[in-house]
Amino acid sequence: MLLGGDLRAWLRIRNGSLLVKNMSVVGVFRGAYRMREPAIITRSLHRLFTWFEEGTLHPVISGTLPLERAAEALRRLLRREARGKIVLTTTA
Repeated sequence: MLLGGDLRAWLRIRNGSLLVKNMSVVGVFRGAYRMREPAIITRSLHRLFTWFEEGTLHPVISGTLPLERAAEALRRLLRREARGKIVLTTTA
């Protein structure tokens, strides 16, 4: 499951390796679902958080910054300096 990260790495996957490993790659544009079928988004987010709590998902965390430095986090993402997510933290 790709939840962000380095899309270029996924694009380099050979189609044959997906077949051999019995894997699939599926993309979904959530914007339309959020407007037309909000319940689908709610269910899918619940499932994702459940998988995370169970230890099934292992998100790649590229860095952690305080919320006040959110602009810097966006710049890192736009410059492709982050491999994975940048977590913004708050103090309270």
